[in-house]
Amino acid sequence: MKTILEDTLKSKTDVFLFLNSAALSEEKKFVAINEKYKHKREAAGVKKKIIRVGEKPAVEKVNKKYGAITEIKYLNKDSYPFKSSVQIYDNKISFQIIDKGQAISILIENKNIYEMH
Repeated sequence: MKTILEDTLKSKTDVFLFLNSAALSEEKKFVAINEKYKHKREAAGVKKKIIRVGEKPAVEKVNKKYGAITEIKYLNKDSYPFKSSVQIYDNKISFQIIDKGQAISILIENKNIYEMH
């Protein structure tokens, strides 16, 4: 997972992300990896557009630099229990699945699949 996340730091395009952050935040492994990744993405200046499943927090703590490279939209649905994410960038699609401490990451580099998504 760490390798695939760090691959996005070299992206020449915006990174599009779809995830259920509330479900993933229950996984300690995800939280630890994601915190380090966010700091590296800030330093690299890689722009990301995110769709998060769940309600928008009443107060979001976002620093100015992170806010300048991150656009977040919320999809309010009652129940989406999945613990995974999809990232779309640079003719690549990556899937990250974390559940009960087990992490699985898949990277597909294919222009046709990228364009479909």
